[in-house]
Amino acid sequence: MSLFASSVASVGDWMLPLKCAVAASTLALGLAPPAQAQPSNPWEAVEHPRPGRLPVDRERPGEQAWFVPVGWDAQGAEILLPARVFSPAGPGPFPLAVVSHGSPANAAARKTMAPPEYRAGADWLVSRGFMVVLPLRRGYGPRGGEWAEAYGPCSQPDYVRGGLATADDIQNVARYFATLPTIRADRILLVGQSAGGWGSLAAASRGPESVRAVINFAGGRGGYAGGRPNNNCAPDSLVDAAATFGRSSKIPTLWIYTRNDRFFDSALTARMAGAYRSAGGDAEYHLLDAFGEDGHRLFPTPEGRALWQPYADRFLDRIWGASAKP
Repeated sequence: MSLFASSVASVGDWMLPLKCAVAASTLALGLAPPAQAQPSNPWEAVEHPRPGRLPVDRERPGEQAWFVPVGWDAQGAEILLPARVFSPAGPGPFPLAVVSHGSPANAAARKTMAPPEYRAGADWLVSRGFMVVLPLRRGYGPRGGEWAEAYGPCSQPDYVRGGLATADDIQNVARYFATLPTIRADRILLVGQSAGGWGSLAAASRGPESVRAVINFAGGRGGYAGGRPNNNCAPDSLVDAAATFGRSSKIPTLWIYTRNDRFFDSALTARMAGAYRSAGGDAEYHLLDAFGEDGHRLFPTPEGRALWQPYADRFLDRIWGASAKP
């Protein structure tokens, strides 16, 4: 049984030099360097993983650990994604929030990852009544297999293809949890950071009936190209890709960026949101003031939550109504 799919396009043409990419990768994910804060990884201790929740004695207090089946690889082995889960008290059923991580700038950094914690965001979602699932997608983690989210060379990136590959895992995770009796299958929210935000927008472009809304934090691809802040591989291509997603999406989306995001500058993100809306998409765009040294880290931190939560609360109140939780 394999944990992830085995086929993938090459990423050699666009990988950044390791020295620059290590710092950029940490920023893109909104995580502290591994040496400073490495999350618990009970999934790696499982010799023969099976779909579903791990035994309680392998979990950390206050969270659940799951293996999520999302399909089959070319050899016919089941693909299982490790996922961290936070749940409100009680039996449910609960609305579901799938929260998706960013993507480091180099292959070596991807292999060090575990399912994200994003406790600031997860705690907020639980307080709103959601069961929160944070999966680790194909190609990430020590046993993650090959990467599925390549967008081609930096000189000719296909940001639509890269986003849709991310969306594959996001949607498959949502479909699995939607079958469980603890989940309200008609009330699903997608939330994503950086590449995870971009993949959530890509998923919305497919018009999934059960997904009610998307919250995109600092979403995009191709940022920090060449290890240089605010340098995108092909900014016009990213704007065009946003229009492509907006053209077929009918789902309300919230876009939250900052003035000092070192991956996607404010002029570029405003163009992306404008193109998405002009193509027919529903995008509520907010550009927040500068946050710390790099606003790309806004979503994962408690300090950032104090800034983005009012916008996110109002957005969800608009979707689900202010008088009740989802």
